[in-house]
Amino acid sequence: MNLEPVVQALATTIVMLDTADADQVDPDFAVSVQEIVGDCLSRLSPAESAEIGQVLSGLADRTEDPVTADYLRRFGAGLAAR
Repeated sequence: MNLEPVVQALATTIVMLDTADADQVDPDFAVSVQEIVGDCLSRLSPAESAEIGQVLSGLADRTEDPVTADYLRRFGAGLAAR
């Protein structure tokens, strides 16, 4: 299964919520969404977390924006370390 499109959609959502200004997205809403995503990701097996971490690392390697690339690498490393 090609997880890259799903992981990219997830990562884009999290990055947008994390970097949005308060006038773009209500901060409480953003935190709630991030907590729900975190809860879902915590149910992944270590192998699944590592696989998604690898996909995030690959996305980071192909991302031109250094801030987004760094965010994706940290997100992926956090998942892979579980």
